[in-house]
Amino acid sequence: MIATVLLDYVRVPAGLLVRCGQNPMIAYTAAGYVITPLLTFVDCAVPLPWLWGNCGCAMAVGRSVIVTLMMIFFTAAFSRHKLFWRI
Repeated sequence: MIATVLLDYVRVPAGLLVRCGQNPMIAYTAAGYVITPLLTFVDCAVPLPWLWGNCGCAMAVGRSVIVTLMMIFFTAAFSRHKLFWRI
């Protein structure tokens, strides 16, 4: 509902969201099969206790926002290069 109000009435540019909507299969699998393993490898190289540890609700929300933003940029890059995954 908030996205509808922002996109229709306030006229916020929605380029990244539109690109994610054009390529939903990449968007669905990017977080689980690309972003999370990459963050796990980064955690092995550089210790990031806030990434996977028990650090409270605020850090979990922050971690979710980071993973979601990375998924949006990943999917938008595939859509920009016209690499679509459709069934």
